[in-house]
Amino acid sequence: MRVWTVVFWLGISVWVGGLAALGVAAPTIFRTAPSRETAGEIFGAVLRSFSRVEIVCAFLAAAGMVMTWKRPLPAMEWVRAAMLAVMIAMLVILHAWLVPSMDELRPQIHTNEKSKLIFTARHRFSEGLYKAELLAGLALIALSAWSSRRAA
Repeated sequence: MRVWTVVFWLGISVWVGGLAALGVAAPTIFRTAPSRETAGEIFGAVLRSFSRVEIVCAFLAAAGMVMTWKRPLPAMEWVRAAMLAVMIAMLVILHAWLVPSMDELRPQIHTNEKSKLIFTARHRFSEGLYKAELLAGLALIALSAWSSRRAA
């Protein structure tokens, strides 16, 4: 197995596995923390830490994918690349805009109704993006495994 193939699988596996772990951890944190505010602070810190891991994993997955391409590029590779690009776009939206804007609003949600409404809407959107990112990652893993099996 070539090193770049390993780099791709390492990046995508850690990224998607981490997203799945977050999906399991969130309900537990919110159920067991002394308050929703405390749970939000804990989970927000976890998300901020994981965002750095996601960025590294996205880079590894993209580099690994590109470095294994053979010319001309088969249609399946375009599909895989598009799926990875969508995942990276969701990552950028989440961590360059959505999560920071929610962090800014968080201190105001108890005193300002408009801030609370905006925060709630962005929170729902972020949950949807994380779920979509996880589903896209699972699909990319399945497609990549199927594609590599066909090539073998």
